[in-house]
Amino acid sequence: MELKEFGLYFARIREKSGYKSQRQLSIASGVSNGTIARIEAGTQKPQPETLKVLAQHLREVTYEELLEKAGYLNEENNITEKDEDITPPQAKRIIDSLARAKDLDDEDYEVIADQVERLIEYAKKKKNPS
Repeated sequence: MELKEFGLYFARIREKSGYKSQRQLSIASGVSNGTIARIEAGTQKPQPETLKVLAQHLREVTYEELLEKAGYLNEENNITEKDEDITPPQAKRIIDSLARAKDLDDEDYEVIADQVERLIEYAKKKKNPS
């Protein structure tokens, strides 16, 4: 399932689970509204940890179903590492550093993701001023 498809699927599941807005699910789950918006827009592949948190609040789907739909499960129902194969070396070093940081929790990772997205947007604007 492609990201855009998964985003539409996720939005339907959110609504069927009784959350009329992304903000409602954000407040209930603790996952940032920006992350939920990017998932539904199909611009961000959710991390398995994020899916686990969200699944606890979605009545219409299980964590395993979300993992499968997002493309994380292979035939043996194991989380795959296929996305790691296309990660640039610089990004792998950052990811490894974050993984070793013992004092970071899921909310910290969401804040980091939001800040990285803002930096990318800023760099794009700086590169291509209109």
